[in-house]
Amino acid sequence: MWTNEVQSPASNVTRNDILYLIRVGKASYQVERPGPDVEMNAGERISCRVEKGYMFIRDGRGQVNKAQIVEAGRLQNQH
Repeated sequence: MWTNEVQSPASNVTRNDILYLIRVGKASYQVERPGPDVEMNAGERISCRVEKGYMFIRDGRGQVNKAQIVEAGRLQNQH
């Protein structure tokens, strides 16, 4: 799901940036929207890789879009 998030003033992400939460295994990433024409849906499975502060997301046509990682963390164990 796309959301508008309020970031701290120290962050280089502004209030109007569209962010997306992506889970990869036990890690979670909050990334900036990879581009104006990129549309992802909640629950959708994507093909991606993480490298040097960016997530590279492959779309259904094989195109790769680069998204800056704003925040990364580990998911807590849920019992």
